Amino acid sequence: MPVHLGRLAKAFGLPSLDLVEYRFGASGVWRLRCVDGDLALSARPGSAPRYVLDELRTAGQLERRAMTAGLDVVPFLEPREPAVGLAAEVDDCLVVLHRWAETVRDGDSAVGSEWLGETLARLHRLWPDPATDEAELSRAYGVHPLADWRRWVEDAAAAGLGWASAVSDAMDAVAEATELSLAALRLNLPRCVTHRDLNPPNLLHTAMGPLLCDFGYAGLDVPWLEAVDAALACSRKPAETIMTYQRAGGAAGPRVREALGRTTGVTLMWLAFSMWLSLGHRAVTEERQAAASDAVPGIVRSLAEDLDSLDSVAAELFG
Repeated sequence: MPVHLGRLAKAFGLPSLDLVEYRFGASGVWRLRCVDGDLALSARPGSAPRYVLDELRTAGQLERRAMTAGLDVVPFLEPREPAVGLAAEVDDCLVVLHRWAETVRDGDSAVGSEWLGETLARLHRLWPDPATDEAELSRAYGVHPLADWRRWVEDAAAAGLGWASAVSDAMDAVAEATELSLAALRLNLPRCVTHRDLNPPNLLHTAMGPLLCDFGYAGLDVPWLEAVDAALACSRKPAETIMTYQRAGGAAGPRVREALGRTTGVTLMWLAFSMWLSLGHRAVTEERQAAASDAVPGIVRSLAEDLDSLDSVAAELFG
């Protein structure tokens, strides 16, 4: 446990807490037992860099709006004295507590098109027209100068990292994906603050129905592009999801190939981020750094597959 359970309970006004288990994942979650039900604890170092604090602050604000609006989200616990967003500071950690949501289905991760389309439309109305930070938005779509990509590959080769040649061979794909990301952002569509990480692990299938979780990457995005990407990633019938999204008043945009720029852009973003972790550009554990190194070749293959399937996916989705 990263924090003392007694001090954690006090920070959230709870009578007592007991540790049940630790669940591995992208960031890891501790399952705790309370008198009125189990809880999920996520924690980050209190000395986290500014961008992490900004993410916590934005996530907390968006989750509060989602709960107030009655969206199907995993309920959070409000700390007695919030430090950043929904996080309390306990033992030099920033910790967030949610109610534990027990999943009832593991095999089929897809959600219904009606629920997803309507949820996306409601989500995108929560925080419209924010102060736009286009530079931050471009980074979320994996946009970096090609000279930077080449420098990272050179640094990797000098460090003897095995993925250097794979990324070097894929520079044409990186350039193509970058241009597609830029073309998607140049569609000049409305922006909003939204979840930004809508994929199957963050849509929990519970006895009460689907629940949206893990707002930790919340930030500025383009609602139409997120809707297209989420429909492809999470729905059995993405075209029906898009139609439902439009009927529910979602911020619809052009049904063109460029609308898939977020799908390839997210893959491009994760490729850059994994390369940074592998190169030691972020303060992470050796295990996390090694895992990032191992992941890079697979992300390169995914990027190539995304680009190869663009025309067929666009035809299936938009007709």
